[in-house]
Amino acid sequence: MRPDLDHKKRSNGIGSSEIAMLLGISPWGGPHRLWRKKLKLEKDEHTSVMRRGVYLERAILDWYSDEHGVELSYPGTIRHPDYPWVVDTVDAIVVGVRCVEAKTRHKDWGGEVPLYYQAQCQWHMGCHDLDLCDVPVDTGWDFETLTVERDRELFEKMVEIARVFWINHIETKIPPPLDQDAATSKWLNANVRQNTDRIRVATNDEVALLMQYRNLKLAQKEIAEFEVRIKEAIGNDDGLNIDGTDAVVTWRENAKGKRILRSTRLLEAPL
Repeated sequence: MRPDLDHKKRSNGIGSSEIAMLLGISPWGGPHRLWRKKLKLEKDEHTSVMRRGVYLERAILDWYSDEHGVELSYPGTIRHPDYPWVVDTVDAIVVGVRCVEAKTRHKDWGGEVPLYYQAQCQWHMGCHDLDLCDVPVDTGWDFETLTVERDRELFEKMVEIARVFWINHIETKIPPPLDQDAATSKWLNANVRQNTDRIRVATNDEVALLMQYRNLKLAQKEIAEFEVRIKEAIGNDDGLNIDGTDAVVTWRENAKGKRILRSTRLLEAPL
């Protein structure tokens, strides 16, 4: 656990690792998942990959300091003086010069920092009023340093997105639209439990959704997005059926109390 993290301050604002979720470019979820985390409706994950990154962070920063001949400071968690909903915990600072954000890489970035990490760097630079953010990276076999330049206009846009989210969803506790990912699908399984034994006829829009889901299943493609949308449509009912067919999609608790999405004769349903 990083000793410089102020968890209370971080919980009362949007941090650099969270802004990409609001922008819809994070591989770890979108606004609805961030809303769940801020309201403590979902526990924080501590995967082996995340733990590895935490333990290797100081080693990467030590390499960066030696490689570039610079001295680093560790400012910890700060709150932006003008935007109280904006908080930041940068990994390190080359005082008066640039931010430093250490990363471990698991695939080739093609010589560029991924967009979701670029957003994190912009957050750091905006909060510390610096124009550069170096990203030293442990590639698994070597180290490299990439650099992101400050975009003041982008930072202001991100700040506004964070402000609207904070006011409209965190302060009011009103959820944003559901994210269409596996994490949200899992959360729905755990939190929508009312079974009514009611299978209702799908609307025309829902039939179209089920047909898209059917075609993806037939093609054996990723269907997490459609699973979330179907679960949202079913809601507190037990399922949907396509009028005039035997095709049924249910979302019911199994013997262990977990809600499972199942389809009956959907793959055989006519287009």
